[in-house]
Formats: sequence, C-alpha cells, structure tokens
Amino acid sequence: QLTNILLNNLKKLNDVDFSFNNLINIEFNKLKNLSYVDISHNQLISINIAMLKNLINFVASYNSLYQSKSFIVALSPNI
Repeated sequence: QLTNILLNNLKKLNDVDFSFNNLINIEFNKLKNLSYVDISHNQLISINIAMLKNLINFVASYNSLYQSKSFIVALSPNI
C-alpha cells in the first residue's frame, strides 16, 4: 500500500484513484488537468485541490481530514 506519492511529471493525467491505501500526503500542484480524484480510505490529514480547475468528481471520504487543525480543502469552481 502507498503511503506517499509524487505525481509532478504526469501533467496530462485526467483521472486518479488512490483509494484504499495508507496515503498520508498527496500533492496535485502540477496536475491541472485532473477531472476525477478518488483518495478515499487513506490517512490524509490535509488536502488542497484549489489548482484543479477541471475537477468534476472528488471523493475523499474515510480519511483523517476532520481530525486535523490544518485541514485545508479549497474547492475547484466545478465542484
């Protein structure tokens, strides 16, 4: 199971599904073409998706987001 992932060089990527891992960190800084993201069932405590302007579907259930004081979810305009 994944705990950390870097996706910086996959700029044309449209869909990602990293559900059911042990991710504690994920960054989408250079993945501006993403329209579908499923990061459910991980250990994430913060996430920033503000740069994902094409995002239509976002699933982040069953993480530790609500437990963190640094919880950041900046939604894209399509959500």
